[in-house]
Amino acid sequence: MLKSFTTLFISLWFCTFTVQAEDVDVRVFYSDIAGMSMEGDQQKGMGRELLETALNAAGLSYETRFLPWSRLLKTASRDPKALMLPLGRTEQREKSYRWIRPIFEAEIGFVSLFQPIDDFETAKSLSSIGVWKDTFFETILVKKGFKNLAHFNDDEQLGKLFLTGRTGAWYGELNESRYRLKSYQDQNDLKELEIYFGKPVTAIQAWLVAGKEFDPVKSEKINAALNALYLSGFADELYAKYYDFDTGNSH
Repeated sequence: MLKSFTTLFISLWFCTFTVQAEDVDVRVFYSDIAGMSMEGDQQKGMGRELLETALNAAGLSYETRFLPWSRLLKTASRDPKALMLPLGRTEQREKSYRWIRPIFEAEIGFVSLFQPIDDFETAKSLSSIGVWKDTFFETILVKKGFKNLAHFNDDEQLGKLFLTGRTGAWYGELNESRYRLKSYQDQNDLKELEIYFGKPVTAIQAWLVAGKEFDPVKSEKINAALNALYLSGFADELYAKYYDFDTGNSH
């Protein structure tokens, strides 16, 4: 009897959880990206704050999930209720998502020790270039023939990579790298390093995307809400909130 009751309870709990998960209008998927999409409620990031404000304005309910980047790409493409950001638009990705709207222009370049790196040829001469694997950044470097790549799952410990000498340069979104270094816990150790931010060598539009089968009516509502937020200046305020800061010991 007890076993039957326990089985029934678990079944009812699972069904309730499933209904609640399916009951939302959209599921928003993020990866932990400095200044753009971060877990917690204190510092959510520009993209997360912008999207959640737009969803509220559009009257759409949502749930939030954080996943590793590689898993995120596959999950968001297949889920008919999925939204994710930011994503660079490439020919390879074009048919895997519904492309809703550009969120901001990402300035991509090199962060390095000892000297600024303002071009790809200089970067090729280094012993190694750190890059976040399975990202648009990696794709660019591979296409340009880089053989000196050191692949990492994320950029969370960018400061540690420099401090331990695991890499002398990093290729990625420059504002994201600034935010990551600014937030690194061992600031005193980091100040001993000469960190240089090179000039942007690539600029791309970073997009909000949805799953391939995402409801086009919801897509239009979200797009309209985002357009209103951009026209009001709210998006610019968020950009300044997360990315307008003094880089201190960097150049």
